[in-house]
Amino acid sequence: MNLYLPDTHAVYWHEFRIPKLSTIAEQAFRDAEVGNAELLIHPIVLAEFYWLLKKAGLEADFPRYVQYVDRSPIYHYEPIVMNDELERYLDRACRGIAGPRALREHVRRELREHLLDAAAEHRAHGISAELALAKAIEAQDRGRLAEAVRQFEEAAGAVGGPAGPTTRPG
Repeated sequence: MNLYLPDTHAVYWHEFRIPKLSTIAEQAFRDAEVGNAELLIHPIVLAEFYWLLKKAGLEADFPRYVQYVDRSPIYHYEPIVMNDELERYLDRACRGIAGPRALREHVRRELREHLLDAAAEHRAHGISAELALAKAIEAQDRGRLAEAVRQFEEAAGAVGGPAGPTTRPG
């Protein structure tokens, strides 16, 4: 079964039959309707959905939409996981980024989203939220380590050959 994390506009456009969905998004909703996919709804999607309804003057209908999403067989809530470990990891990962604060904040948001998406994929296989997040962080660290090794090897090649054991004179 495929797992999808639709964003707010995709849910809004689908529910209001606004023809702005990509072909892939339309297929994801069709697959979910026939039981071949699962759509995980992050709570922020509901909050943003409220603001879209408010913008359209329909905020009074919000409780009805929440009930609909809650009862719908195609949507499943993905709870917000307040995890100190995630915050500590993001602090460590973003601490050394040079440049303006806005850049660090952007990278932190993107990395958080990436990790939560990866954790949701693990959760789809029946893993607890805590373990899923730990696996996502572990995979991210492996990727960072591989990139550091690649950069080191490139740098070593640029200064005269591959890095290897060195001997000290005398």
